[in-house]
Amino acid sequence: MAQQITRRDICRLLFDERVKHSNRQIGRLAGVSATTVGKYRTMLAIHGIRSRKDLEALGASELDQVLQTKKDGAKKDFEEPDWGTVHHDYQKRGCTIALLYTEYMEDTTPGPGKVLMSEATYGRKLRAYAKKHKLSMRQEHAPGECMFVDFSGGRLAYQDAKTGESIPVEVFVACWGASKLIFATAVPTQQLADWIEANVRALEYAGGVTATIMSDNLKSAVIKPAVRGRDPVINRSYQAFADHYGTVIVPARVRKPQDKSLAEGAVKIVKNWLLKKLRNHTFFSIHEINEAIAPLLERINERTTRGLQQRSRWEIFKTIERQALKSLPAVRHEFAEWTCGVRVPHDYHISIKGDFYSVPHCFVSRTVNYSVSRTMVKIYCESDVVPVAVHDLRNGSGQSVTNKEHMPQKHRVYAESNVSDFLAWAQTQGADVETAFRAILGNPRIHAIHALRHLGKLQKAASQYGTDRLQCACKIANEARIQTADSIINILDKEIDRRRRNANDTVATVAVQHENVRGAAAYGGE
Repeated sequence: MAQQITRRDICRLLFDERVKHSNRQIGRLAGVSATTVGKYRTMLAIHGIRSRKDLEALGASELDQVLQTKKDGAKKDFEEPDWGTVHHDYQKRGCTIALLYTEYMEDTTPGPGKVLMSEATYGRKLRAYAKKHKLSMRQEHAPGECMFVDFSGGRLAYQDAKTGESIPVEVFVACWGASKLIFATAVPTQQLADWIEANVRALEYAGGVTATIMSDNLKSAVIKPAVRGRDPVINRSYQAFADHYGTVIVPARVRKPQDKSLAEGAVKIVKNWLLKKLRNHTFFSIHEINEAIAPLLERINERTTRGLQQRSRWEIFKTIERQALKSLPAVRHEFAEWTCGVRVPHDYHISIKGDFYSVPHCFVSRTVNYSVSRTMVKIYCESDVVPVAVHDLRNGSGQSVTNKEHMPQKHRVYAESNVSDFLAWAQTQGADVETAFRAILGNPRIHAIHALRHLGKLQKAASQYGTDRLQCACKIANEARIQTADSIINILDKEIDRRRRNANDTVATVAVQHENVRGAAAYGGE
């Protein structure tokens, strides 16, 4: 069984004159590998330790140094370069260890008693230097400069009062750079609308806007992160939020946690002092969760800490940061979902959430962007600063929403001059025809120009089928509420109007006699 013996005991066994132990035997006794014992034997020989007497003359630190010299590279006295300069060059793009080693071999002449390193030793020493000198710069933030935002990664949950289902919610965290003030709020998801709502709450909590907002690279904030010199692509709705408040979104670099170290620290505090305290509470709405978060958040910001020179976050914020913030705008930001790169068709109406909204006809065949808020549709072109069209949001029932100013002059004149003419003609054809015409003109699903074409088709139908049949077909369409030109013309084509007027067109009440008709007896009836 292996015994717990020291390095010195292993070396003593190596110099035992009574029994010549092999490396494997000593390793078995000491509980170490035979390779380790062999290394000790070699190191003692290299440093001239050849007897038990020489061994006992070494102190503990001297023996450790002897046994570890190969690991530390002291076996040979190498001619070493200025590692600071080498490391600086190594950080440049395209610079490799092989290239640096080649330059080292070409430019270095070893001094007396020194030797040049192998490429493996050179690379090992350079990597060790780089690891040792990978220092992080302490970041100092000016008051009002930056607000750091992120999701905590921890969740709370509330219980649905009707179903009893546990519904998880996300916890958003914000931290201000100069004062380290912390804000937290619960939102349903990490999706775009909830992310922007949480950012708005953070600004309202502070009562002002920082010059920049540093966020993580989640999809609700950044569509494409900055990689290899490419600028980041900010989510258009998040950019609209930033434009509204006059701030700049600065995404953290990929795999650079030091960029958002304050957010990481704030997340840790929120997890330890807020989420853990609420873990056993039962909530029945997200509103109740936020009500429970508020007093705990105040306790965090009011607590004094040594890291802040025995001052609280609120005290520092009120003293140095609040006055550096830009004022909030008079109108609260309303979330709007953006869609970009939509081509305008020839009828200058674009489809948005089931309805069709007009844009100025001059934008036909060009691409536009549009935003949809809770109540409004705004359509932009190129600059995305001033909308080229603004409409009230409809219910998605297929309506055509047309601003007459967007129509070309000939369309506008055609529409305005022909409506009265069509209605005057319809009045001469009878009340049913006039009712059908007015229904077509008032149908929100039919574009104004298309409505006039419908009326023109019906005028032609009157000359083809006659006024009497048109009146009857319009009466049927009015009763069935299918007042379109296609429906009325279909009634005429199928002669449905004639069958309606034919008094002899009755339903057969006598069973049809035919060899292929089996009758009720075939089904067990009488």
